[in-house]
Amino acid sequence: MPRTEQHPQPSGAKRKRPERKVVVHSAEIRKLQTQNRQMVEDLGLLANAPVLPQAWNEQPTESQERALYDADQAVEVRLQSARMASSDRRRRTALNAYAELKALAPGMVAFVPLRNTADLARSQYNERTLLRLSSYTRETRWVAASTVSEYTSAIKVTVEKVYRGPIMVKEGGKQLYDLHLQMRREDGPRGERRSSRAMRSQHIRARVQLAGCDLHTRTGKMRHALRHVAHQGLMRGGEPGTVDGQPFDPALHLVLSAASVEWVTAAAAKRPQPVVALKILSIKDVASKRKRMPTIIAKLDPTTPGYRAEFCPYLALHAWWQLRVNEAKAAGQSLDQSALFLKSEGAVVSTADMKQLAQDDAAALGFDASQFFANAYRVGGATDLLEAAQTSAQQQGPEVQVTVDSVTRVIKARGRWWTDIYDIYARWSLTEQAGVSVAMTAAGGVAVEDVLDWRQPGR
Repeated sequence: MPRTEQHPQPSGAKRKRPERKVVVHSAEIRKLQTQNRQMVEDLGLLANAPVLPQAWNEQPTESQERALYDADQAVEVRLQSARMASSDRRRRTALNAYAELKALAPGMVAFVPLRNTADLARSQYNERTLLRLSSYTRETRWVAASTVSEYTSAIKVTVEKVYRGPIMVKEGGKQLYDLHLQMRREDGPRGERRSSRAMRSQHIRARVQLAGCDLHTRTGKMRHALRHVAHQGLMRGGEPGTVDGQPFDPALHLVLSAASVEWVTAAAAKRPQPVVALKILSIKDVASKRKRMPTIIAKLDPTTPGYRAEFCPYLALHAWWQLRVNEAKAAGQSLDQSALFLKSEGAVVSTADMKQLAQDDAAALGFDASQFFANAYRVGGATDLLEAAQTSAQQQGPEVQVTVDSVTRVIKARGRWWTDIYDIYARWSLTEQAGVSVAMTAAGGVAVEDVLDWRQPGR
């Protein structure tokens, strides 16, 4: 049994033996690992691997080099086994496709190592091989675009492990992305996929008026605020808190401080009523590459006909925010590090919680809850925005009139969609956004889904 290095222990302390975890793969997986490693060698993926220099105080002897080489080979075998264990079946199919492609051009050098991190010429050469592989796999196996992408990625990862570095420059891969995107367009939406039904402003108003709707307990205040802000901010299911299984990150998710929630007085906003800027980062921006998107939520005018305090998104968010601030301060926590939407047991609200909220509201309103998902309020908010553009000029006062052009700009800002270049140059008006906020809250019409047995296809 190998000896382990002994470290001095504090007097009286007992040294704990570290637990060893042994991962046992099935015979089928082990067989695939062996076959895949052999295919990697047979297909020449190792042929162009660069020889990396070793750091030595003096020139190594031949026996030293041989000993290190043997040790490195043993290490590599185990590492390759670990890398391939989770995706061997996919890798096997990818290697088979690559073998067929290589058989068509036996003299082809598939991949070459980059000479430096800015080696665009070799990066484009390697990308061209991946493009060929993607297209060949698509045409010969008739598989979905997502599967083609997985197979291509399996080959790319394998080569990069061999070369111990990327095979494309940081800015590369645009053609490969475009190719896979076009394949996804060709596939179209999946047959069973459906968009969530919309949870619109009128549904929120109806829900909070139902007998027994909880608006005063801690959980009730949180759910009431979630309804309103998800609708007003066109939030995806994980944007009020986190995606299922994702840890809370103050740099990415909503917190209690002005980094996420900034209250603006009526005087500062130059409006009759104050507003709040809810600063949301797109759920897809996992590396925080973009700035948080400020969504303006306006306080409703109490003199408006039909006004009720529970209809006001501003008041719902303020009541919950104040409760959370008091909790954080009592616990001695920083507002910059404290989640805005935190459940009573201490877990941050997740996508699953938003789905449950939407389905609970739907069931209470008499809808089929299975047709509502975590982004139901996002769909409802976008729907109400479009209706606001069509009806505000006739039904609302001058302050809340919004045009179709205004909606086009604001809906993309509030929904955190990044598609058209003019968004970079357009500047948002606080008055415009606040007006849209009021118009969204006042919206209410019959949706096609309410009268027809139809649901909009997903994209």
